[in-house]
Amino acid sequence: MIVQSGKCLDRFEFLTIFSAFALKCGWSINKQSKTELYLKNSYGNYLQIMLDYVNANGANVGLFAGALSFDESKGFEDQPGYSRLNQHSAYKSSAQITTAIFFNYKNRVDYDMEGYTLVGDSKTLFCNMELRPNATYSFFSSNLTKFHEFNGGHIIFSDCFAGYGPYGSYSRMSKDAKCIINQNFTPFELPQYEDNNSLFNVLVGGYWHTNQSDSKNSSIYNLITKSRIMTNLQEWENFLSNLNRQSKTNAYYINNKDYIKLNALSVYEIAKVIKDKNTGLNVVVAPEFFYKNDLEKWTHAGILDDVRIVGFTGLKNRSELHMGSEKFMVFEPHGDLYSANKEVGYRRNRFGLAVRL
Repeated sequence: MIVQSGKCLDRFEFLTIFSAFALKCGWSINKQSKTELYLKNSYGNYLQIMLDYVNANGANVGLFAGALSFDESKGFEDQPGYSRLNQHSAYKSSAQITTAIFFNYKNRVDYDMEGYTLVGDSKTLFCNMELRPNATYSFFSSNLTKFHEFNGGHIIFSDCFAGYGPYGSYSRMSKDAKCIINQNFTPFELPQYEDNNSLFNVLVGGYWHTNQSDSKNSSIYNLITKSRIMTNLQEWENFLSNLNRQSKTNAYYINNKDYIKLNALSVYEIAKVIKDKNTGLNVVVAPEFFYKNDLEKWTHAGILDDVRIVGFTGLKNRSELHMGSEKFMVFEPHGDLYSANKEVGYRRNRFGLAVRL
């Protein structure tokens, strides 16, 4: 892995820095302009960025999207397999949201960002964005490691999402672009309520699967039945108990064999330990992904090997964590992007991200 940190105040300069870093890591550039960047990694996966796509109350938000290929003659949204529009049909009734890149509110500061840390190789591009003191978030593109006959999948992740109207009545509504702040969840689980968690999209079988919720109906019943992607970091106990309290008529879904099977694979309780009391080491967990295939059966998709979650207690941003023969760089949980509050614990997730070096 290559690591690069620096200061940058301008979002357009940042895009140039990001593209140069991608080239250094072995990615190729299909197209680049002041506001757009189209990349391809060594696994043949496509990543695209468009700055200033939506404006959220004075903050410029850029989209961080995936695709299936690149066509020089087509625009950003029309690229083959564009992730927001090439989702599985199960998501089509939901409001469409996608991973995004967030910059500072102009009514609070007069610059786009303060700095960045990039980590990458020919498979993975990871960025930890420093907007201002105590305000950070991360986004990345990587691959799921191959398991058995399944060839893995392309994953894109961000602590920020940009939101839109219901599918079929698309409009660029700036009021629906926002950055997610949550202190209770791991970065890779299905949110319990509405769109209140980090967002990821995974390309499986030619379609993008997402952990987005149904924005038109925030009931847990709809979230759990519509979802086609899960991870081993799901907090099933609270998720299902909330479902049970919400509606007795929906409680039978708790006994659904699919969810019982997935519940047995969850390592949320291990992750919740944060720091092992015997060794004193922070717990690092590799996210494993499961998806519902077209036969409506849950299938093990693979493991996210380069990026892990880590209990962040006692750690500092960008510090290195040695786990046996492996070394990780750890990044603090996303901080409050709305407040000037300088308290480290203010509205912060308990889990940070760790990138294998």
